[in-house]
Amino acid sequence: YFNYYNARFSPSTLFTQNGNKLLLNNLNDFVNNLSDKNKNYLQLNTHFETFHVGLRLPLFQLTLSHALKTNVNFSFPKGLFQLAWQGNAPHLGETLDIAPSLDLNIYHEIALGGAVHFLDETLTIGTKLKYLNGLAAVYSEKSSATIHTNPEYYQLTADTDIRYSFGGVPVNFDDGLEMGSIDAKTVFTSNRGLAVDLGATFKLLDKFYFQASIIDLGRIRWTENVNNQTSQGTYAFEGLDLKPLIEDEEINFDQIVDSLEQTFGFTASNDEFRTPLSTKFYLSGTFTPIKKLHLGLLMYGEKYRSTFTPAVAVSVQKEIGKVLSFGGVYSIRNNTFNNLGLNFSLRLAGVQLYAMTDNVFPFFNPLNTRNFNFRTGLNITINRKKEI
Repeated sequence: YFNYYNARFSPSTLFTQNGNKLLLNNLNDFVNNLSDKNKNYLQLNTHFETFHVGLRLPLFQLTLSHALKTNVNFSFPKGLFQLAWQGNAPHLGETLDIAPSLDLNIYHEIALGGAVHFLDETLTIGTKLKYLNGLAAVYSEKSSATIHTNPEYYQLTADTDIRYSFGGVPVNFDDGLEMGSIDAKTVFTSNRGLAVDLGATFKLLDKFYFQASIIDLGRIRWTENVNNQTSQGTYAFEGLDLKPLIEDEEINFDQIVDSLEQTFGFTASNDEFRTPLSTKFYLSGTFTPIKKLHLGLLMYGEKYRSTFTPAVAVSVQKEIGKVLSFGGVYSIRNNTFNNLGLNFSLRLAGVQLYAMTDNVFPFFNPLNTRNFNFRTGLNITINRKKEI
């Protein structure tokens, strides 16, 4: 499973394609189009399920699964790019918000699920308990920093309340930025967490099917290879000189980290911390007006800390015999309206192959993409109940 979402801009805002090359656009247009009120939000997720087995009986069903998941949530204020690209001269006497926020989680998920059927499967209620084991994390516990330029003396003053925490992967800030690696023999770590899923389905007159669920209520506690960087206070400085980096056509991250540490007075500690998961909410209904034709409506929401991303989708699904089914979906997701998706499943001799996406346009024009989900997999069924 792969997901990419950008709440504010597409890659075409930054780049223009010229043959087989990408040319950088005028960044003034990019900066001016960023949000003034809220931080600009990007999300990236990958889920690789190594196994998922299930047992279905007349009154209940059980599942057991393992997956390796990566979740990235990144947000940044407009002021960060205003200062970096335009400098502070156009913003004399103004206070710019410049603190980005990066939350990254890489972890194992081992899940045990169960569901109980009532009234001849008219109502099903289920839950899934998840053991989480963290491999790597970056967490912005606090992310507040402003820059003010004195209009008379051009002095820059920064007010900060920042705390970034790192877990899982060894990180050393003593001599610039040095990142270690996870021992290849270490499959699991001491970074542990728990999560739970809750859901229910209801069938009415064999034509209406309703579903509701809450996914990923939980968090991970990080205790292994933990490093915290904290800056809190008011600082006066002359700015950062990035010109030598541009002239040498190289970016020296050690020099940048050294400059930031000296400018904002970062202090190090090794305190454990906790990272929450993005909680998802689903509410859907399916109507079957004639056999093997399904019409659907889905309402979705995802909450991560103070950010809530809503979506709504309508779908149609058609089954062709007992072998093939295909469908289409149109969705609106938080300021993105050009999302047209396709899906299919193919069943042959106890094997089901499926693939689905909520947006086919990125396959043809990736530079205009702001939202893209893709999922594919293979199911094998044993002793499946035959349809009547």
